[in-house]
Amino acid sequence: MLGIIDDKPVIGVPGYPVSAYTVMDKVVKPVIEKMTCTPPTKRQYVTATLTKRVVSSLKSREFLRVALGFIDGKYFATPLERGAAAIMSMVKADGIVDIDRNVEGIDSGEEVRVELLSDLDSIKRKLVIIGSHDVAIDIIGDTIPVVSAHVGSMGGIFAMKNDACHIAPIHLLDAETGEYNVPFVKKYFGEGTMAIIKGLGRTQGLMVRRGDDRIKSVDDLKGGRFSFANRQSGAGTRLLFDYLLKKSGISKDEVNGYEKEFVTHLAVACAVQNGLFDCGLGVESAANAMGLDFIPVGQESYDFLVKKSMLQNEEIKKHFESLEKKNKEIKEAKEVKENKDVKENKEGKEPKTPREPKVPKVPKEPREPKEPREPKEPKEPREPKEAREPRERREQKAASKQPDKPEKPAKQVKQEGQPNA
Repeated sequence: MLGIIDDKPVIGVPGYPVSAYTVMDKVVKPVIEKMTCTPPTKRQYVTATLTKRVVSSLKSREFLRVALGFIDGKYFATPLERGAAAIMSMVKADGIVDIDRNVEGIDSGEEVRVELLSDLDSIKRKLVIIGSHDVAIDIIGDTIPVVSAHVGSMGGIFAMKNDACHIAPIHLLDAETGEYNVPFVKKYFGEGTMAIIKGLGRTQGLMVRRGDDRIKSVDDLKGGRFSFANRQSGAGTRLLFDYLLKKSGISKDEVNGYEKEFVTHLAVACAVQNGLFDCGLGVESAANAMGLDFIPVGQESYDFLVKKSMLQNEEIKKHFESLEKKNKEIKEAKEVKENKDVKENKEGKEPKTPREPKVPKVPKEPREPKEPREPKEPKEPREPKEAREPRERREQKAASKQPDKPEKPAKQVKQEGQPNA
């Protein structure tokens, strides 16, 4: 909103933080520069390849926030969370893509013009990770500069094939052999060019709300009795779920919510916790993070696909060092817990007896209501100050009403030699 009130310019800014920042940068700043005859701010741009498809509305112009990475002389732009209240997207953004209102969207792999928010040196130091999601990637991102896009394991395979990432986290189960990852790498890359770095051994399972014991296994989803939050097509968890359905003889049409897709394990866990779905398939760490019960269905290999030519890259080395350190911390924590449990079992500690429930107090008999008091007669209102008589006049009136008091006889002075009366 732009206007003038009493010869003063007035600018209205939206209340949402991201919208407010965008309006200040794209509207308010140019207006002030023009009014003060200040040269316009010089903005720096680079051309980058989009790593993930973006759908945009035709009704409005959009400023898409992206994180940038640099691989083999090319810049790659990864779209960040969208929304007027997504404050962290501004913190993580390296640049902004201006999408015209007449454009419906941009496909993955297309080139876009990016207005820079970060310096190029810091962008070139970032590690680009595209593929399957795990909480470990978010934790590692707190220690080293990382640009990550959660597009599923197959999305990571195609990103690596297009040279759009340094590392592709994958966990793809081959339904024919029961082997993870290796058959898919051989199929899309051949032998000799790629390296699979062993990452995390994860437990996949059904996530349900705390205390909900209606669901015991995947077999309980037959007939659509319970709603299910699914992962997106191409995700390793989606392939695992399809494998489990085939193994149990359940068709996809029988699953209530099979077409409802979520991009990350945490998104599925959040949907279950909020009561939108009865259950979903995901890793144990996501269930623990959202306070859900977890029903294991199997173990999987969450590995990292890297080109052999990139193994000596310093940023990639730092990534795996951080991952190894985190794995060691997790194993040590598990060993401490297991040793504690074994020790308590050997000592034969009895479980604590629960406290006896408190006996509820007997409610007192209600008192008889008191008889209401008679209302007091209202006092006569005092005359206003201006209507009162002066003090001297009131004193004179009071004196005229009182009877005159008789004067006391004077005391006689006793003389010497005079007898007492």
